[in-house]
Amino acid sequence: MAKTGRRRGDVLDADCPSRQVLDRIADKWTALIIRVLADGTHRFGQLQRRVGGISQK
Repeated sequence: MAKTGRRRGDVLDADCPSRQVLDRIADKWTALIIRVLADGTHRFGQLQRRVGGISQK
């Protein structure tokens, strides 16, 4: 299969188009947090830094 020339986006970036789709099909943070936790255990502050746009509220 030929490559289409698309770049791989960063779903953890608040402006990523894939993030906008995920926001509409899943709970706002669940999929993003699971993605980060797949790399290992993180404290809330670490999660907050990794996932753009997350707050304590």
